[in-house]
Amino acid sequence: MEGETSTERVLSERAAYLLLVLVTAMWGSYFPLIKLALRELPPLTFVALRFALAAPFLWLILLRDRRAPRPGRGDLLPFLFLGLSGYVLGTALTYVGVHLTTAINASLIQAAAPVMVAVASAAFLKEDLRPTNWAGVLLSVLGVLLIVSGGSPGRLLQGSFHPGDLVLIFSQMGWAGYTIYGRTILRRYSPAVATTYAYSVAALLLLPVSLLEAPLLPVLKASAMTWAIVLFQALLGGLAHVWYYVGIRTVGASRSVVFMNLSPLVGVLLATSLLGEALRGSHLAGGAVVLLGVFLTTRR
Repeated sequence: MEGETSTERVLSERAAYLLLVLVTAMWGSYFPLIKLALRELPPLTFVALRFALAAPFLWLILLRDRRAPRPGRGDLLPFLFLGLSGYVLGTALTYVGVHLTTAINASLIQAAAPVMVAVASAAFLKEDLRPTNWAGVLLSVLGVLLIVSGGSPGRLLQGSFHPGDLVLIFSQMGWAGYTIYGRTILRRYSPAVATTYAYSVAALLLLPVSLLEAPLLPVLKASAMTWAIVLFQALLGGLAHVWYYVGIRTVGASRSVVFMNLSPLVGVLLATSLLGEALRGSHLAGGAVVLLGVFLTTRR
């Protein structure tokens, strides 16, 4: 940034790295907490509540910043795409996927998200991937297959696996679109503006769908713990997406996405301790292969 000293740049980068650690640790906790809340709420109802509660909260923060540029009518289409790709396809499908699989599987499969971002960047932004990077992509795919199959490839041929695993893989495509398209949005708008408008789009689209999924009765009967999880993911989750964009803006998308490697560690620890899920050898082996693949894919 013009006029910024080297010391200020170092401090801003350190702050960005700290934010990225907090964000990825928070996201890592999502899958076990989602599993807990889904005992009382259907997945689309849960995610619709999250965005409906988060959007007004983000608007309150945004409106306090009078210097932030406001999008014109002609700029609303990009935010519609962000909301659709990142939050309707990415996040909503993630909640559906978690509902149909284990929290451990979800945590480890989600670790491959940086690979999806790298492949999408190569396809749509013409970013170069070296042979080492493509080897990382292949390793990550093998790692995900190992997790999904439980170490038995025959289960894939028989279709004997959690359907949520496949849904989670599709959800990563939405997240990849959100991440790479978000770079162009951040050239014109702040992270707060981008996140607030995209969250608003998601809330408007998901609320009607959630009413088709279930009536309001499950929401009214939800326990205090479930509401605490919804509020945690709505309010702090909304800020987390702002912080993630701050990280992308400060240290770059390729470095930011590497921090996603912390999420599966947090997710697995909480899944075993809170939910009592069994951590198997295929999880450890597949997770290790995925993380090695992510390392090679994002290496420059």
